Parts: sequence; C-alpha cells; structure tokens
Amino acid sequence: LEDIKVAAREGSNDPENENGGWMPSQLNVEDDKDGVVCCLEYEGDLVVPRKTAGNIYIPGAIVTVLKKSRKIIRFRLRKHAFSSYIEFPYHVEHIDTPYPTSPLMKGWPIQKSAVDALNRYMIVAALHSGPPVSYDGDDMYFAASGGPIVKPYAKWKSVGDIKVHEIGDPNAMFAAYQGFLSQYYDVVGVNPPRLGEKTNSHTTAYAKGAEINLGQSRTVDYVRSTLKGPLTKWLDMAYTLGRENMKTSTVYIPAYNGFVDLEKDFLPDLVVFDVHGAGGPEEENIKNQKKLASLQLAMNIDQINIASGGTPILDLKGSIEEVLREGGWTDTDVLTSRTSTTATAQNGPNIPGGAGEAPASPGAAIQGINFG
Repeated sequence: LEDIKVAAREGSNDPENENGGWMPSQLNVEDDKDGVVCCLEYEGDLVVPRKTAGNIYIPGAIVTVLKKSRKIIRFRLRKHAFSSYIEFPYHVEHIDTPYPTSPLMKGWPIQKSAVDALNRYMIVAALHSGPPVSYDGDDMYFAASGGPIVKPYAKWKSVGDIKVHEIGDPNAMFAAYQGFLSQYYDVVGVNPPRLGEKTNSHTTAYAKGAEINLGQSRTVDYVRSTLKGPLTKWLDMAYTLGRENMKTSTVYIPAYNGFVDLEKDFLPDLVVFDVHGAGGPEEENIKNQKKLASLQLAMNIDQINIASGGTPILDLKGSIEEVLREGGWTDTDVLTSRTSTTATAQNGPNIPGGAGEAPASPGAAIQGINFG
C-alpha cells in the first residue's frame, strides 16, 4: 500500500496519460494484511450505468480498483486502439464465444479417473504380490512367534488352517486404467503417429496419409490460430510502437544492393503481416514454383503472340534477372549480359527469335529444370 501511495503521489493525475491517472485521495484506506492490498484491473470498453440519465460509454479505459474497499485508485485511457494484453488461446471451437477450450482441460476429469484407477491397481497388485494371511490364534506353533513368517519356500508347522486372501482383481483394474488412458489420448489428440510411432502396417497409402493427417490436425489448427492470432497481433503492436519511437536508420536492401536512410514517415500507417512458422521455407518454395510456372505460361503465350505478328511483351533479360534475385543473387550484372535481348535478337540470325529464324519457345527451354 505504501508503494502505491508513493507512485500515486509522484505520478501524473492526467487520465489521458497511460502512465498516469492516479487518484491519491482514494488511497486513504487500510491495508488488507501486513501492509499489502489486492488490486483488480480492468481494461477495455467501459459502460457506466446511471439512473438519472443515459449510460456513459468510455472506450479503451483502464481502471484499477482496490478489492477490499472497492475504491477506484487509478483511471486512464489507452493511447492505442489495441489492448495491452495478448490472448493466447489453444483451441477455439465456437465462433459465438470468446472463450477457447483447451484439450487438457477437457481431459482433466478423465486424467483424474485414470490416476485413481492407477493408484487402485497398484494397491491391488501389492495385495496380490504380498497377500494377507489369516491363521488360528490358538495355534501353539504360532503363539510364540505371533504368526507365520511369509517368505518364499517357508515351512509352517500348524495344527490349524492357514488361509491366503486374494483381494480385488488386478487384471480388471489394469483394464480400467488402460480404458481411461485410451479415452484421454482421444480427447487430447495424442495418438501413435504424433508420438513418433509407426502407423498400422498392411494399409493403403491413402489410409496411412489420412491417419497421419488426423494425428496432425489439432496441432496444425493450434499453429494456424497462433500465427494468425497472438503472433500477428504482437507484430501489429510492435510495428505501431516502434514506428512512433523510430528515428532515422540506415538499412541495407538486398534487392537494390545498397543502403538507404529510412525514416518513420516512409513507413505506411496500415500494414499487413504474413506470419510463417516452421513451414515457411516450404511455403516460399511453393510460391516460387507457382511464379516460375506462371512465367513459363506467359512465355508460351507471348510466343503465340509473336508468331501471330505481334510485338514481344515479355523482357527476357528482366525475367532472368528477377529469377536470379528470387534465388538469392543480389548482383545480377556479373551473371547477365549487358546487351539487351531485343538488340541481340535483331543482330543474331542464329538466336531463337532473331532474324532469319522462326521464333522458338523460351518456355520450352526452361522445361525439365527443377527450380526447387
């Protein structure tokens, strides 16, 4: 409580300041215990009901309340539209509810039952490995020793009967434990392919692929919701805060093979982030394959255009340089000729597409090349 009083006394009272909004007059309270108080903080759009007039709507408010006295000790307004909290849900099932569900929470009752079954199985197994024994208390042979000594190959002298008691069935208890365990695996989505085990043998490739995809479906759903949700929101927050506090920086742009002075005015107000996980390189490779396939199709169409007497549309030199840049080459001048493709085609009679020779399809030239 004393720390809060010092912060309120030294801090700002301005509610427009995210670091302010203190109300020192509201701190004339007693502590909960040992000089400590419990504070509750609310953040979001606030509606204050009133009886005499309409309700007050306050968007983006942050309110701090003492739990015991229910006094508001701090009220401030957010500077930005986004919340300072980042929700990190595991699995969202319903579109009409903001509360996600965790498979671990779903499996908690089953886990509790499985633990209870395991404990009971161990007790029953212990009773079977060391069963209780009853004997006649008036037996003279056991009167002095207090009962028979139970051990392997023991020999007992007795005038009465010795009875071994079997309590419970360990096989039934173990079957119950395995049933709970199997049900828990089904609820949380843990199956043999996800644990690194081999799938069932003597199955078709389609069935095996379906089994593997089924094992990965919940993980894939979690990864996608994480990439499109909390990580993207964090990037939006980092971009906004970084842009506000950014100073002139010198950055290197590989595409232009040079340095530029970057100011915050150069950065747009609205941006879109595309977050990739571990499959980012594979997705990038698929995009490159699509780009090269579209380039090849465009070349084939351009050749039909040239054969029909039209003017070439594609610049082959620019296309080659773009392919090299996508492959990671920054200085393409050392790899390409400085002579334009059009001039070479006009002066070189033996070059495909040049004078004296029918134009050949450049798309055919790149067929069969693996760009992966």
